[in-house]
Amino acid sequence: MCELCVGHAAGGHPPAWPRRRVATARHAAVVHSAPFNYAATLLKIMVTHEEAGPFSVLATPDDGVASTVRPGAVNTASTTRPSIDQLLRIEQIVDPEFFIGDLFRRRFGSDPPDVPAHFVALYRAAANCYVAVGYVHYRLFDDLCLCGGMTEDDRACHRMPALHLGAIKAAGGISAMLLRDSLARLPDVPAVWACVGEAPVREELGRAGFAAVDDPYIMVRWHQDLTAAEQQALLAKVKLLGFF
Repeated sequence: MCELCVGHAAGGHPPAWPRRRVATARHAAVVHSAPFNYAATLLKIMVTHEEAGPFSVLATPDDGVASTVRPGAVNTASTTRPSIDQLLRIEQIVDPEFFIGDLFRRRFGSDPPDVPAHFVALYRAAANCYVAVGYVHYRLFDDLCLCGGMTEDDRACHRMPALHLGAIKAAGGISAMLLRDSLARLPDVPAVWACVGEAPVREELGRAGFAAVDDPYIMVRWHQDLTAAEQQALLAKVKLLGFF
């Protein structure tokens, strides 16, 4: 917890801000006001930060005081498109509620799955400041692996600086990166199955190597070289599950 948060938790006041950091201090006051939607507020700060000057909202672990952009930080005031490795990382997580609970409910109207495996796309809005902007889930049991729950935070994307959004789109987009990186980390399974009817999602899955089968909703990505009979046996098991 940074010094600002500790001060608020104890009922005190944040430390005085140096005059030379007046723009950062103004932003930090927004960050530590409550209650607020963290992702929306952080991204709003990130965008208005471009207008205020070359300051990033940083809370260093040593002194807890916001500082200017340091080497390696994502400078939102830059006119050069950053690399995708500076902006987006795909990570496997344990607790999806913590990262994307609100996003999942907004998209699907229910709580996120409570069984593994969960992957999120983390957007680096500034140094040491990350926002979960995408999610995908895999459920593994027996010899099946079911893919579902894939979503992006469109509101967060709309608040990104144009250069950041351009870099992400040039890399294929959030969903493409989620699928590519998460599929590569799955254990050895015969196939990965998806059940989806939305045309844009089916197109995204198709670009990731999924293929349609003799069912209007099911798609499959074969990971092992199976005979036609073995493939049909697995497909029959998936059909018995209904929608997933």
